[in-house]
Amino acid sequence: MPKYVSATEAKINLGSMMEWAVAESDEVIIESRGKAKAVLVSYPFYQQMMQIKEVLRREKALLDLETLANKVQDKNKDLSPEKADELAYEFVGDVVREMISEGKISYSADED
Repeated sequence: MPKYVSATEAKINLGSMMEWAVAESDEVIIESRGKAKAVLVSYPFYQQMMQIKEVLRREKALLDLETLANKVQDKNKDLSPEKADELAYEFVGDVVREMISEGKISYSADED
C-alpha cells in the first residue's frame, strides 16, 4: 500500500523515504497542500514503467500509421504502382534536397 507524505516530510526524510520505497517495492506519494503532486518509486519500478510506456507509444504509433495507410489507400485507389513509385521518388528527392539546403545532411557524388 502506498505511503502518503507531505512535501515537507519528504524533503526532511528523503533518504528514509527512498529506502522504504525500495524495501517495500511500493510508492511514496508526496502531497502538497493535501493534493498528490509527485510519486517516489524504486528505480526498477521506474524502469518497468518506462518499458510499458515505450510499448504503448509504439503500439499507438503503429495504429496511427495503419490509420494513415488506410486513408492514403482510400484516397489513391486509382493510383498505379508505377505512378506511386514515381511520386515517392520525387518526394524523397525533395526531402533530401531540403535537408541538404538546411545543412542537416551533406552529400557529395563520388567521382571515379
